[in-house]
Amino acid sequence: MENMSGERPQIGILVDDAKLRHWLSRVLPSVFSLVQGAPDSAELGTACVYILDALAMQRHQAWLHAYRTALRPDSAPILLLFRDGDPPESSLASQADALLSIDLTGDEFREQLMHWVRLQASAHLWELAASGTSGQFSNKSLSPSVKPASSVNVTAWEPSGELEATLYRELVSASSQGMFICDLQGLICMVNPAFCALSGYCADELVGRPASAFLPLFAQGDLCADFPQRIRQWGEWNGELSGRTKEGELFPFWLTVHHVPDDQPALTPKRCGFYIGVVTDLRTTRQLEESVIQLSRTGSLSELNRILVEERLTLDIRQAESAHQKVAVLHVDLRRFRALNEQFGYAIGDWILMSQLQRLQDLVGVRGLVSRLEANHYAVILPRLDELDGVFELAQQIIDQLSLPLLHDSKELICPPVIGMSDYPEQGATALELMRNADAAVDWCRKNGRVYVKRFTPELASWLQQQTDTVQALAYALKHEEFFLEYQPQVNMRSGQAIGVEALIRWRSLEQVIPPKEFIPLAEESGLILPISDWVLMTACQQAATWLAQGMELNMAVNISATHFQHGLLVEQVEHCLKVTGLPAERLELEVTESCIMTDVELAISTLTRLKQLGVRLSVDDFGTGYSSLSYLKLFPLDKLKIDQSFVADLLNSNSDAVIVRSIIALGHAMGLTVIAEGVENQEQNVYLHLLHCDEVQGFLLGRPMAASQLPAAVAAMAAMAASGVRLTRSDESKPQTLLLVDDELSILNALRRTLRGGRYNLFMATSAEEAFDFLAHHAVGVIVSDNRMPGVTGIELLRQVKARYPLTVRIMLSGYADLEALSAAVNAGEIFRFISKPWDDDELKIAINDAFDKYDEQSALNRGAF
Repeated sequence: MENMSGERPQIGILVDDAKLRHWLSRVLPSVFSLVQGAPDSAELGTACVYILDALAMQRHQAWLHAYRTALRPDSAPILLLFRDGDPPESSLASQADALLSIDLTGDEFREQLMHWVRLQASAHLWELAASGTSGQFSNKSLSPSVKPASSVNVTAWEPSGELEATLYRELVSASSQGMFICDLQGLICMVNPAFCALSGYCADELVGRPASAFLPLFAQGDLCADFPQRIRQWGEWNGELSGRTKEGELFPFWLTVHHVPDDQPALTPKRCGFYIGVVTDLRTTRQLEESVIQLSRTGSLSELNRILVEERLTLDIRQAESAHQKVAVLHVDLRRFRALNEQFGYAIGDWILMSQLQRLQDLVGVRGLVSRLEANHYAVILPRLDELDGVFELAQQIIDQLSLPLLHDSKELICPPVIGMSDYPEQGATALELMRNADAAVDWCRKNGRVYVKRFTPELASWLQQQTDTVQALAYALKHEEFFLEYQPQVNMRSGQAIGVEALIRWRSLEQVIPPKEFIPLAEESGLILPISDWVLMTACQQAATWLAQGMELNMAVNISATHFQHGLLVEQVEHCLKVTGLPAERLELEVTESCIMTDVELAISTLTRLKQLGVRLSVDDFGTGYSSLSYLKLFPLDKLKIDQSFVADLLNSNSDAVIVRSIIALGHAMGLTVIAEGVENQEQNVYLHLLHCDEVQGFLLGRPMAASQLPAAVAAMAAMAASGVRLTRSDESKPQTLLLVDDELSILNALRRTLRGGRYNLFMATSAEEAFDFLAHHAVGVIVSDNRMPGVTGIELLRQVKARYPLTVRIMLSGYADLEALSAAVNAGEIFRFISKPWDDDELKIAINDAFDKYDEQSALNRGAF
């Protein structure tokens, strides 16, 4: 913590005990400059805090007494250090109160000391009692003998004699806070010396002049004129304002004003009361705040500012309460920062934090306070608000600006924010409540993943409590064996037999089975995913080894979470499981997600290579949903790609999904990898994947997840079906010469059937695009002939989708109505092999169909050769 000149605050050390002095020299020098000497030395005269122990206190009793009698709000605090058995002087100990008692380690002592330095105006003595020699301390505040003048109730006591009047005047004169009295017209009647020192004017220049000339209350509209009436109505007011000294310097101050009615209005009809004001100079406080904020931008990144933010927020709340306004708090959290910090190093991480802080400061400007709380967390306080529309606009600006890439060494680093918001008075009446609720809102954003700004609500608090309860229940479930595994078969498409299973975790809680999607994300966030993953890995390996001993040679696929994959001991844990269970390494298949291995490519290559050296098989789960680059993908020592079920689910209805699936299969085979599709739930999907030469399939059609005891029977049933020749493939796969005619007019279809009767193909008919796609899903169609004008989907669109889903099927358009431009585009795009006009020439039609089958045979041969 540095002052405005860049120098570290000086701490005056007056400690006789060598051990205490040595402890202080280790704990404090990283933040403070330590100086030693006599109390009246010039060097010690600049200290922010004085530290004494029992021996030094006895030696400097005279100085302590003089210092205490001259205490001012801006005096440096005194810390008295005591060991057990060395009680403080009774005259001082009798003044101690037990309001504060905290055990402090060395770091905590330093942090607490920094807090005291920020709050020098406390005018407190402090006592620290040592607990043995462990370096732990507890502290108690020693309240000053005179309370600050701002807390004196000026209406509760009147001087009843000359002595009391003299004492009252001395009290006001001795106060370090500025005091003034005005009549109801706002004219100054009396000021104390501290007010004169604050304003730069002498008393003669102030008395009789309006207070607003020196203390411009609200310089906005009619509020200034209404202010005296508001004070009479409310009885008192306090808040932060800006004043101007005689030299013209603007300065911040805290004003407390009381209205004191005249007890004898008949004797003073023109006055009817007074205003009594107390002014506290905030310049020193603001300088300390600026020092801390500047430090958070350029200095040590471990500096914690939450205490300072809460204190500033408390002042803003008090002012908002008096002015009937609002205060908003934004908690800004940077996503992906930890990954960037680990990938590029702490120096780049620090640069990211400072760059984002500067962006925040530029956006907020003079509207509020911006401070970094800790790590990648920032706080924004927006005071003096009449409504919240501008806050939501600012939050969106923060999202937009902080989501822009940061360019460093030709690399774009993206660290987008999420924002939790709370506001006074709706979401909290204290600084602690507002900060806590903003924290809760930003936690919700992090857990949700797709929401970037969230305002706190009671429902959100309830949801977060449920999440907390679930995390606790997960810990209980792990300890009391509430988790269990089910196994889903993986089937080879050529043989039809089960060649492996995937282990899937389940949670039985209160007789209810909870699916993994409802608790795995919470386990990831809470860190419980590591012990849960260890349990899954060991249990799955034990089960696979048991089946192998029974003669069932099945591979065991186990999902590895992102957190577990990035854990430094993953390879050692896998090696331990294989050793303990006796499972051959080649029987274990580890599945990692695509996004997981692309988060840190170098780490992923290293980890996968070490796992591969153990002999295990490696698979990329949910392939196609991430953002992998082929230039990186080829570097990973992989064995298998797993097509995500989201592509398989709409495989027959979405051209884009069909293209993606076909591309993944082609890519995997080109790289020498096995390709498996998950989520296969119906025969049509299975047939189409077989057509695309997918190697393996997994899904409800082949078998639902089941208990280990049920799996042997299911595997045996699959083996029996495969041995009998029953296959889940196309019904006429061995008869590829299939011709499909599509037209919504039955008379046309019948005429075509008569014309083409006796050809080398099996002829089928469909009256709509829906019927055509259903037939294509169950049969290997060599050639399709379609009309263009049909209800719903046109012939051109039908053939375009056939090309995307069934690229081997040759497509012919037979129509008397066609948009020439659309037809030309379809032909040029290869979506239509031949176009024949209606009415057709029989010979021309037969020749075109025969040419189409020749093309189909040629394409099929090439396709079989490719695989």
